[in-house]
Amino acid sequence: MAKKSTRLTRTLWICLLVLCLLAVMAVGGCTDETEPDDDPDPNGNGTDEDPPETPPSGRGNQIGLYDALVLEADGWIYYSHFPYEEVSKVRIDGTDPSVISNDTRAVSFNKVGDWICYVCDAGLVRIKPDGTEREVVFAAPSPYKLRFLTYLDGYYFVAQLQEGEPDQSILRIPFSEGAPLQISTDAPAGGMCVVGNDVYYSTGMNGTLYRMRLDGSSREELADGFWPIVEGDYLYYAHDNRVVQRNLTTGDEWGLTLDLYGNSFQVKNEEVYYTHATDDLKLHAANWGGGTMVVVSDPVWKAYLLDSGIYFQQHNDWKLYRVPAGSDTGVMLP
Repeated sequence: MAKKSTRLTRTLWICLLVLCLLAVMAVGGCTDETEPDDDPDPNGNGTDEDPPETPPSGRGNQIGLYDALVLEADGWIYYSHFPYEEVSKVRIDGTDPSVISNDTRAVSFNKVGDWICYVCDAGLVRIKPDGTEREVVFAAPSPYKLRFLTYLDGYYFVAQLQEGEPDQSILRIPFSEGAPLQISTDAPAGGMCVVGNDVYYSTGMNGTLYRMRLDGSSREELADGFWPIVEGDYLYYAHDNRVVQRNLTTGDEWGLTLDLYGNSFQVKNEEVYYTHATDDLKLHAANWGGGTMVVVSDPVWKAYLLDSGIYFQQHNDWKLYRVPAGSDTGVMLP
């Protein structure tokens, strides 16, 4: 009987020891002294991802330059000229030329925050001015191409075009987060100007001009015409060899009959700059009193009026030229 009691006591002690060991192990597991991450959530948003980039305010290009091959920003010229195989930059004084990307057929240059943005064969692209951190923001879906890029207050606006295809449209693409929004189901092949609270665009072979809000609402037909440009209180557009000026407040219109080569033109200080069809394709400036003067004597395909002066695509070699101050002929960009 004594032996049996001894065995029972020994068994109880063993059980108590096992229980104590388990308790110690449990306490040790609860007080794990493994060092935590110094900053497990540096963004304060529950993830280790970078926070969304704050959209810059304002616009990315000058009004009316929605199809330009050239941009001035921070003392540099960014451009693409024939044969459109790369994007280049050069200082405004003509020094330090370099190539920043091999994107083909780049056009519609914008400066958006710290980025140079444009549309090209790849789609909507942004890149740092030194050529680093290139990113395709929106890939052009085959067989479409993108044109008429404008950035305004947190959104890119761009036309998706392809002749004969059904899904031509205008897209509004957020700068940092969110899906593209289709704000029209027609093609602005005749130009698209985004300004203020409105999008002005021209569709069809004969050119029908529309205005709508930035979200695609309140769409209205305005007139027959091409290449809408808004400067101040006035809308300008081309129709039947005329450039029409419409007062956006009263609706009153005036027209200049010009020997217009093509439908594109530019406006600066209410003067109309256009290629003269029967004066050796020189660039003329016309005022609303009827007077005209030659401002570029070279043959001009398209002109771009930037802050520092006139740039143009030459009609014969398709290269880009800059007109020095006091001159009426261009110097080709490198």
